Amino acid sequence: MAGWGTRVSAAIDALVSLWSSAGGDLDGVWVVDGAPVGNDSATALVAVGYSDQDGIAVQGETAAEGWAGQPNRESFTINCAAAAFDGAGDQATARSSAFVIYEACLGALSTDPTLGGVCLRALPGPVTVTQSQTTRGAACNVQFTVSVDAFTA
Repeated sequence: MAGWGTRVSAAIDALVSLWSSAGGDLDGVWVVDGAPVGNDSATALVAVGYSDQDGIAVQGETAAEGWAGQPNRESFTINCAAAAFDGAGDQATARSSAFVIYEACLGALSTDPTLGGVCLRALPGPVTVTQSQTTRGAACNVQFTVSVDAFTA
């Protein structure tokens, strides 16, 4: 029934498409829908709909809009991650690279905050950073959210 659908899947698809085609600092960055699996040689990536430590990829809610209750409004956050690896083990290099990717994602988002008309507005949200040394070298993971405000489908 119209008015009770969700824009979550369309928003994830739009972010994957936006960041895959953005160019600039995102050239050569592997943009993946969900968890990054199967590309152990990637040194730079963006994951859209990335499950956090609690296993949550997207979290949101729907509410009635106006007196008639239609259309419904939804707001949700999509977990994303910008990650980089430095094979020489240099943490500063990995961190710098991850933040370049993160900032390129935000720059691309600012050019189309409606995600091609999928939503009313998509804005960057909270950020957390993790750093580690792995068998592949230094790693930095900038986890961030994209907060979406939309009418339901």
